[in-house]
Amino acid sequence: MIRFHLNGWQRVGIVLSVMWAVGGALWMNNIQWQRANAYSLGVGSSCRAGFEVVQPTPSEQAIEDREKRCQAIQERSFNSAVKFKSRDALLAGLVPIPFAWLLVYLVVIVVRMRGD
Repeated sequence: MIRFHLNGWQRVGIVLSVMWAVGGALWMNNIQWQRANAYSLGVGSSCRAGFEVVQPTPSEQAIEDREKRCQAIQERSFNSAVKFKSRDALLAGLVPIPFAWLLVYLVVIVVRMRGD
């Protein structure tokens, strides 16, 4: 069995890395949902406004058809907006970690060099 010997700062770094991986991914996922929702609501509103300009006093059937079409467009826009949310969440959670470790090790090297 291989045993790793980590000092205290490395243990803290691992804990913070795991926390960032989970928290960063959840944070980005939440942002993506909010953006997709706002985008699709805007698309739906634009669709409805466009129909009102074309036909200011529509019949009951025309209103129902318009609503169905606009709802379908809104759903497609939402689905396209969240298409890559998992990838983006994964990137936001994992990509910063190696850069943070590199930065910390560079700081440790500089501090040790100044102390010599």
